[in-house]
Amino acid sequence: MDRRRAQSRFGYATLILWAWLCSSIAPVTWAAVPDSAESQEANPDCVNAVSTAQMRQCANARYQSVSATLQAVYQTLHGKLPPDQRVLLQTAQSAWLRYRQSKADLDAKLSADGTLAPLIRVTTLADITEARLNELRQELGQL
Repeated sequence: MDRRRAQSRFGYATLILWAWLCSSIAPVTWAAVPDSAESQEANPDCVNAVSTAQMRQCANARYQSVSATLQAVYQTLHGKLPPDQRVLLQTAQSAWLRYRQSKADLDAKLSADGTLAPLIRVTTLADITEARLNELRQELGQL
């Protein structure tokens, strides 16, 4: 493939990733987890973030919030399970942690390691963590 076609394809891929990223960090996504949604609304800079640095700072804050909530829910669920089910939960959580990291690395790499790569990585981490949080909350609700 010649250089111009490669640059064109990477330009198109970057455009697609930018569109995905913009849709991923929309306030509607933040609303799925009350703790992070409240922190986003409390910080008007995140609602109006336009620079990559601002978006990355907001995505990091969202990830930290969702991650802390996930850890608390995981510990609560872990404490309520019998020992044999705790082992299964630990195994599943370990596999999930490896998946989350690999998926975030892949998504960032698909941006051709551009300036959006760190933002894409942390957004993926937050999205996947949020989904896992919802799964664990559902499992906790079934006990």
